[in-house]
Amino acid sequence: MNFTPAAILKQITEFWNKQNRKTKTIIISAGVIVIVIAIVASVLLNNKPYDVLYRGLSSSEGAEILTKLEGMSVDAKVESDGTIRVPSDKVAKLKMQLASEGY
Repeated sequence: MNFTPAAILKQITEFWNKQNRKTKTIIISAGVIVIVIAIVASVLLNNKPYDVLYRGLSSSEGAEILTKLEGMSVDAKVESDGTIRVPSDKVAKLKMQLASEGY
C-alpha cells in the first residue's frame, strides 16, 4: 500500500466522488454534529461554578486574602465590589482555613 499524502488524498477523493448526494449530506451532517458536541462538551466540562468566599472587602483586605489564596494555589476571581469568588467545592474548607489564620 502507498501511504503518501497524495495517495491518501486520491483515495479520499475517489471515495467522495462515488457517494450519492444523500450519503454526502449524511457524512457532512455527522461531521458537523460531532464538532458541535465536542465544543459543547468542552465548554460544559471546563466551566467551574464559583461561589462567594468574602464580600465587600476593602482593597487592602482583598489583596491580602488574594495573596494568601494564590499561595495556597487556589483559583480565585476578584470582582470590582470587593467580592472574592472561589470554586464552589472549596468554599467551606477555605473559610475554615482562613478563619483559623485570622482572616
